[in-house]
Formats: sequence, C-alpha cells, structure tokens
Amino acid sequence: MRADDEACGKDAALLPASLRDTVSISFVISRPADPEKLAALLHEASTHGDMELVDAEEGYQHLWRK
Repeated sequence: MRADDEACGKDAALLPASLRDTVSISFVISRPADPEKLAALLHEASTHGDMELVDAEEGYQHLWRK
C-alpha cells in the first residue's frame, strides 16, 4: 500500500493480489474551457497520473462520447 493510499484510508487488499499489477483505474474528464479550471486539472493529472482529459462536452447526457 502506498503512503498516500494509507493516508486516504484506501485499502489495497480490496483488490486481489493477482490483479494489483495488471489493473489500473483512470478518470476520464472533459477538458474545461475555463483556463483556470484546465490548469488545476492538468496539475492534478500530473500529480496523480490517473486522469485523462478529453475534448468532449461536459454533462451526463454526453457521457457516451467519452
């Protein structure tokens, strides 16, 4: 378990040991038009490495496009 996972209360044991090196989770997020929001998301994406920003309209009705 990574230190930041432990700090967040995440339990790596929830994922079977056989899958821990083969499964990855990414968040798909629409690229915002607002430059400040984009900068914040890019910073978070580079910090955690688990986000993909895509050019798609925001909103639940557009999820299938992502």
